[in-house]
Amino acid sequence: MFTAVVPRWVWLFLPLTLSHASTNLFSVEVPKASVSGLYGGSVSLPCTVSKNIDVRQFEVRWYRPSMYITPVLLYKSGQIVETSANKQYLGRVSLLGALEKGDVSLKLDNLMMADEGLYICHVGSDSWYDKGNMSLKIRAVGSTPILSVADAGEGHVNVSCHSHGWLPKPSLNWRDGTGTDLKHVSKDMFTEDSEGLLSVSSWRLVSSSESGWLSCSVALSASNQEMRESRVVPHTQTVADSWKEAFIVVLLILLLFILGFGVYFMLNRKGLICSKKQKKEHAENLIQKCWVFFDTAFHFVSEIQPLNSSVEKEQHEAPTADAPHQSVLKGVDDHQVPEPKVDGAFTAETDSVNPPHVDKKHQEQNKLQTVLTDSQTALKAEWDQMKRFKVNLTIDPEETPQFLMITNQGKSVCCPDLEEVDNDDKIFTLCKEKFSSGKHYWEVKVMERNEDKLSWYVGVASDEAERMYRVPLTPANGFWVLCYDKESEEDCGVYSVNLLMPQQLKTVTKKSSTLGVFLDCDEHTVSFYDADRKSLMYTFTNMKPGRSLYPLISPGIRDRFRITVC
Repeated sequence: MFTAVVPRWVWLFLPLTLSHASTNLFSVEVPKASVSGLYGGSVSLPCTVSKNIDVRQFEVRWYRPSMYITPVLLYKSGQIVETSANKQYLGRVSLLGALEKGDVSLKLDNLMMADEGLYICHVGSDSWYDKGNMSLKIRAVGSTPILSVADAGEGHVNVSCHSHGWLPKPSLNWRDGTGTDLKHVSKDMFTEDSEGLLSVSSWRLVSSSESGWLSCSVALSASNQEMRESRVVPHTQTVADSWKEAFIVVLLILLLFILGFGVYFMLNRKGLICSKKQKKEHAENLIQKCWVFFDTAFHFVSEIQPLNSSVEKEQHEAPTADAPHQSVLKGVDDHQVPEPKVDGAFTAETDSVNPPHVDKKHQEQNKLQTVLTDSQTALKAEWDQMKRFKVNLTIDPEETPQFLMITNQGKSVCCPDLEEVDNDDKIFTLCKEKFSSGKHYWEVKVMERNEDKLSWYVGVASDEAERMYRVPLTPANGFWVLCYDKESEEDCGVYSVNLLMPQQLKTVTKKSSTLGVFLDCDEHTVSFYDADRKSLMYTFTNMKPGRSLYPLISPGIRDRFRITVC
């Protein structure tokens, strides 16, 4: 009788026991496909618990393989525990979902290349646990391509394209002005930097007679959000030819004028001019023609000069489709054509007659004077506004190599002994201040009076840049630098910047004693100015965002003269 009762009690409580056990069982669900995130951005790694179980009293552990003890994030006893977390992820991770509904998704900010790989979502209670694995892929959209044009001879030009900061391997395409894909002979060349990001370079040989646009685009996919494009007109001889033509025309006019004046002078001496009245009229007409000649030549050269500036700027900094060229401070050279003036004696004689062409000349002079005055006023206002962001800098002794000497209370640096330079040392020093946002302006005195400075370097360096002598000072290596090198006694020296290859600034023809540096972290640009003449020398664009930048100066290792931060 008793043995028959036991099975009845077992069958009575068994469903209740199984029901209670089933509430403690759950599974962790993660996506099977890999998750993709953009370099420098944020990404969500989905992870949920089945049956929408409330996990606020559970333990949630996100970790990388072989890093269970130092997890990416640990949630325990109702709060996030930071003491045992991996320091690499502090301040960059958080739980994104509603824990009471079983959502334990992880949000990861400020993505780095080291974040790529496998992640494990582990959820456990007192009686059960489960985990799931997922893979994170990092994508990086690189810089806008830099296009440069060089003469290749025989009626051809070489157009090169360079872009850096891509991941995974991007594709590069050439197109003409009609949008037709162009096949190029040379293969795309890829290089990898210390962070694992890829740079791509390519080139095309085209005819210099082509008049349409040539574009180079680099992309991760077909979407416009992951593509960068630049365009250029493949010409190198247009500016030179224009100046040659202008010079020839002005020279011919001048020769004709001299020839005509000589003929008139000879006829006048031989008495072939009929009367004094006619002589006087001829003299006045000749003087009037002189004014017309100089006025025509002045306007002709004035129209050619803006063409030269615009085309040279277009070759060095090609306009882009997705990143328009920003407005920068424009300088005025001290060799600008002065305002034409009328000789006083001539004005006194002709004021009573008041010919129409003289009134027209006066009106043009007044108009030119008004334009110059307005331009100078706008230039001064813009220059004063830029100097409002001036900062005080101090040279960092810890970033200064031993063969360089700091003087003037941390404001000046020089190379006192040229023989102590080691090829393994860096040849520059950094300032203590660093900038990652906002606008900042400072000046560097690169040459004192009566000094013969042979070389110097001024710019900014990333906090991640290698401090070695043999590392090229290029943007790809974290340097944005303007260089000076005096080649001979006859010229003012060579100013250059390092892109993929050193590029000489041929538009800078006067030696500068004070250099102005304007860093705009928000627009990702750094500009160099001739502070003596308030003129722009060069602007680096498309600087990689999110980096801390230090002011960089170097007195060079070829002379003992110092340079000073102002």
